[in-house]
Amino acid sequence: MSEFSSLYIPRKCGAGLGADRKIAFMLPMALILLIAAVLVFALVFIQSVSGTIERMLELLGRGTVFVQSEYPPDSLIIPYDAEVSPSKLLEGLVYSENAEGSAFIHAVGPGYFDGMRGEYLDVEIQDGDALNPAVISSAMAEKLSVGLGDRMTLLLYQSDKNRTRPLLLTVSGIFQSVYPQLDSSLIYIPLDSSGYAPDGYEILLPEGYGSEGLEEELGKAGFPALSYMDMYSSIYSNAVSSINALYLIFMAVALLAAYFACDAAYVYISRDREDIKILVMLGSPVSLIRSLYMMITMAGTAIAASAGAVIGIVLGLLSPYAFQAISLSDPAILSYYVMSFSVSIPWARVILMIILMLSVAFISVELSLFRLIKRMN
Repeated sequence: MSEFSSLYIPRKCGAGLGADRKIAFMLPMALILLIAAVLVFALVFIQSVSGTIERMLELLGRGTVFVQSEYPPDSLIIPYDAEVSPSKLLEGLVYSENAEGSAFIHAVGPGYFDGMRGEYLDVEIQDGDALNPAVISSAMAEKLSVGLGDRMTLLLYQSDKNRTRPLLLTVSGIFQSVYPQLDSSLIYIPLDSSGYAPDGYEILLPEGYGSEGLEEELGKAGFPALSYMDMYSSIYSNAVSSINALYLIFMAVALLAAYFACDAAYVYISRDREDIKILVMLGSPVSLIRSLYMMITMAGTAIAASAGAVIGIVLGLLSPYAFQAISLSDPAILSYYVMSFSVSIPWARVILMIILMLSVAFISVELSLFRLIKRMN
């Protein structure tokens, strides 16, 4: 930086001037910081919540892919780190000492919660053997006023015999409710207790695996398969609609960010119009003037956008605690949403957002200076 630049730039940034000039310089940057923080928070929140909803459909539903077959699928097709379990869905009524309600019964094979499900859902399992053990969510436990070791009666509807069969269950496991729309009426019981044979096999893939390839391979091998998106299409489409609505808000805020990035360059150049005219009259090259205002605008925008991104990420990291507080105070608000989620930071999108803001500021400086100098000539 030349000696002239080292004197001119700090002066135009408010150094040695009154509070009003410093505020005039800082205000556009403060707006960019605020908008960047909102944008990054929105990106973190959208990715985290959408990813959690999809994962819960896999974990609480019938796996990533469900194979409709009496026999287990060929192990050569299935990834080595996938979990396969026989299952059957049933319906019934459940009664405890103080309450009752309808229930969706998920009859599953042994070791169902020993792997990824148990780890992700953090299931609290009671030690020791139990008569007809059942695993339920905290929402179901609260609704029925039961805890670990308590008994409840299940009236299991047998569609093939058009009758109900009573079954005494013991609450042997409870997991924290994450998606009430799915888990508030869900009871897991062993297939042996249900008295039914499985109607298919659930294949649960590790997080991040796509279902399309496996679904296609299973179909080619003669195993009819459905992905979690097909099995829970209404819930999935509702979640997608909610996420799309959030993205519309994100786009609106992104337009504001672009506007304020342009506005910052316009404000600085309009404010210093007379000084720029004097520099041109004194023979200063246009390249020098351009470099001065590029440094003023771009440096300020980069610092404001980066600081806003950091604030947005911090707010995103804290957002699960806010959701937990809301769920404790009024669970009904989140009954169709996830009550907790793991934070996922979309670094590529955050970096792209900062680059786009800098690009908009760069173009704005070029255009503003071009118009000003053209009028002067």
